[in-house]
Amino acid sequence: MEQILAQLKDKPPPLEAAMYEGPKAKLLVAICAELQRQAGESEFFLDCRTAARLIECDRMTAWRYLNMLHVEGLLSKGKVGHTGRATCWRYIIKEV
Repeated sequence: MEQILAQLKDKPPPLEAAMYEGPKAKLLVAICAELQRQAGESEFFLDCRTAARLIECDRMTAWRYLNMLHVEGLLSKGKVGHTGRATCWRYIIKEV
């Protein structure tokens, strides 16, 4: 995951990130877009603890951000995680 963060420093954020004001939300959008790029047509795994560590916030805030992205249609849920298992996501490109 740290490698993904390093890669993102050299890339402009995805267009969809413009829909969000806060830098943490924008970073999470960029992380999800990169995870999807690497996953190809498959879903990718991302749990709220890892997301929290990557965007430097608490776990509940990361959970709220992930759910916000889901409700707003930027992420779709695949297999829902539970204790010890990450939720599967799919990043959906939207028109901005």
